[in-house]
Amino acid sequence: MRKKILTFIAAGLGSGFSPWAPGTMGSLVALLTYILWLQHDLAIFLGVFTVVAVIGFYATAKLLKGSRIQDPSWIVIDEILGQWLTLLAISIFVPVSWYQHLAALA
Repeated sequence: MRKKILTFIAAGLGSGFSPWAPGTMGSLVALLTYILWLQHDLAIFLGVFTVVAVIGFYATAKLLKGSRIQDPSWIVIDEILGQWLTLLAISIFVPVSWYQHLAALA
């Protein structure tokens, strides 16, 4: 059960198992979840980011321990965190709406 939870987290809520461009699906999950956080305070987002980063890196390290594969395509938590940082920077320096963020992904 624990391995399934770690896998679900590292796979970006399962988006990494998409047969079509798992990294892009992870980016889509990042965008959609970020849009939800646009309505909240920056401190809350940074707290969520920190918790997800710690849990995501822990899950990835546990799952890859002893593996010969260095960067499996199904692990997309790093793409999600990278997208969140990029979207945060854009929101701070160039305030845009949620639909402009969505259009940028397309």
